[in-house]
Amino acid sequence: MTGMASTIIQVYIKQILESFFHHHSQVRMIALGVITLILRQGLMHPVQIVPYLISMGTDSDSTIRAKAATYELC
Repeated sequence: MTGMASTIIQVYIKQILESFFHHHSQVRMIALGVITLILRQGLMHPVQIVPYLISMGTDSDSTIRAKAATYELC
């Protein structure tokens, strides 16, 4: 199943990462949650995601900033 999940992630990762810059904070929060799950399951190498996590650490929404900072420290 991991192979199939990894393939699906590779197909949609660009759209997921673009959601980090959506004007609605709920979309950004969901995108961060999806990326967190992807990374915790080892479906992508974290190096590809670090710039996006850093950008989320500067988000205007304090909840998103806190969640991004928590993941960066883990």
